[in-house]
Amino acid sequence: MPEARLAKYRAAIRENFPGLPLQSLVYLAEGWDSLVCLANDRFIFRFPKRAEVAERLALETRLLPELASLLPLPIPQFTFISRPKSKRFPYLFVGYERLPGITQADWPEEMAGEDWWKAALGEFLTALHAFPLDRAARLGAGFMNFTGTTGPHASWRESVEDFYSQVRRKVAPLLPGERQDAVAAYFEDFLDTDRFFDFKPVLLHADLAEDHVLLDPVRRRVTGIIDFGDACLGDPAYDVSHAVLPFYKGKVDPAFKERQLFYRHLNPYIAIVFGLDHADPLLVEYGLSVINSDKFPA
Repeated sequence: MPEARLAKYRAAIRENFPGLPLQSLVYLAEGWDSLVCLANDRFIFRFPKRAEVAERLALETRLLPELASLLPLPIPQFTFISRPKSKRFPYLFVGYERLPGITQADWPEEMAGEDWWKAALGEFLTALHAFPLDRAARLGAGFMNFTGTTGPHASWRESVEDFYSQVRRKVAPLLPGERQDAVAAYFEDFLDTDRFFDFKPVLLHADLAEDHVLLDPVRRRVTGIIDFGDACLGDPAYDVSHAVLPFYKGKVDPAFKERQLFYRHLNPYIAIVFGLDHADPLLVEYGLSVINSDKFPA
């Protein structure tokens, strides 16, 4: 990252937290929503890229303190919470003590088949999904917006319906005719099946991807779960992967595995819609290549 760009984040930290002696600031990574820096080789600072991301981060500042004592794995505890808007940075941003461990993307290859980390994630999701739904709603959690670009929804079904409407408007015109028909059938068959919505909603992490799970491969333990920026209310099957399911102790209804499979195939559609909304042609290209693959179900 150019020093001039990094200087903006350094100035924002100094403005909001003058009591922190900022000896070093290193760019670590960035995703669709946030940029992450490491301060003093100790504190992770997350900077939202857009206003709606900052709003979700504000939810984290309310939610994570209550979750910390209830979850069996460490999660970020925000030592630093900026003002919602300051001279040096337009949005709320946070800093927390760096959690130890490596992300799942850097795990040794042989770890994929191990059960110890799957058991830890199963226990974590069981506890997270047991958090009182009414309390999560009072703290500001709502049903999922799959691409973070639409308004609040009254139910999980409404969330999926809204996302399908975006797929019809934005993704379908980019596909061959026969693939458009297959996509329509895929979503409509799901939405028209009442048993797929016969579940009790829970509080979701909603992005338990490989870069949000930390572990110590030597001691064989999960050392933390990070980035609750997509936390929302929804279907527990969205959070629980096929690998973790045997260790999950929440309610597993008869349609759970079918819904898992449906959600697993949403990522390329999400990538295309997000890429179109935020002028990222590489994401659009990626999503289209997956959807147009002969191996993709719709």
